[in-house]
Amino acid sequence: MSESESPAAASKPSRIFRPTPAWLVLASLAVTGFLFLSEWFQWFAFDSHKGWIVLIAVAGVLAVLVVMLLWWLVALVFRLRFQYSIRSLLALTLAVALPFSWLAMEMQQLRDARTAAAAIESIDGIVEWSERPGPSWLPSFVWKDLFTHVESVTLFGDQVTDAVLESLKPA
Repeated sequence: MSESESPAAASKPSRIFRPTPAWLVLASLAVTGFLFLSEWFQWFAFDSHKGWIVLIAVAGVLAVLVVMLLWWLVALVFRLRFQYSIRSLLALTLAVALPFSWLAMEMQQLRDARTAAAAIESIDGIVEWSERPGPSWLPSFVWKDLFTHVESVTLFGDQVTDAVLESLKPA
């Protein structure tokens, strides 16, 4: 140690950024929040296609989980420390729950639209659907719900009453 360095300066730990699993979880939460705001305010061109943003959010969470699994495996092999705090685990729960609940909510809204369309068709109304092609890897039950929307509804005057319109409300 040189004469110009004090013992207190030599004992200070260096402030090097070391990523932890908690940082990955917080980054995932931030990206999910950004994607939600992106859909809300229509920041990107693909925001106009309902379903894509929520799928990107779910894929992002799944990618984070895969990275964390690989991180854990590397930590096991090289005997490195891989540790979570309770706060990190609660944040991970939130990071996983938000996109999947968002996906479930979007699918439920479109199921309600299908139920209302069936009720309209039962009184001889016409419902026109617009289907956009979805990704080929996506299961068809998700694809049908996320990538279709009602284009137009035609009701004929004689059969439309307040009671019929009341029955079209979601439960």
